[in-house]
Amino acid sequence: MLLQSKDEFDQMAKLDPSTGHIRRLSKSEDSSLGESHEAGSFAQINDHLLAIYVHEGFIWVRVDSEQIRVDSSTSAELVRDASQSTLRIVRNGVVLLEFKYHPPTPKPPLECDPTAFIDDEDYDFPFFLFNILRDQRRRSVFFDVHGGAESTS
Repeated sequence: MLLQSKDEFDQMAKLDPSTGHIRRLSKSEDSSLGESHEAGSFAQINDHLLAIYVHEGFIWVRVDSEQIRVDSSTSAELVRDASQSTLRIVRNGVVLLEFKYHPPTPKPPLECDPTAFIDDEDYDFPFFLFNILRDQRRRSVFFDVHGGAESTS
């Protein structure tokens, strides 16, 4: 399946969800990738690969080799701090995954960015994951947009 980088528009990745093997691809080197339907998004944070995608009729979250199927009992918690933030993925009160990271510092700062619709989640991928997982409407939109990718990848 193909994933779109949230960090660089040109970058994509081909992920084998059963093995976790990922191969980076470039749209500028393969123009057919620009016409491909992505199953989701990924970001590299320090030495960790984070991804969210649709596979086998479910939304999945992956951090490195660990993947979690998102269902109606799955939720997320995010503790944001200037020096370290923590994303937790929880199911029925049990923490399935905890990811600690240093939040990015957008340049220019968001309040100075001339792009009217820019948001924190455009720079902070765990925050993007959190926002999708905590909002059923956004989950549905994500699923609808990315759910048709399996037949084309």
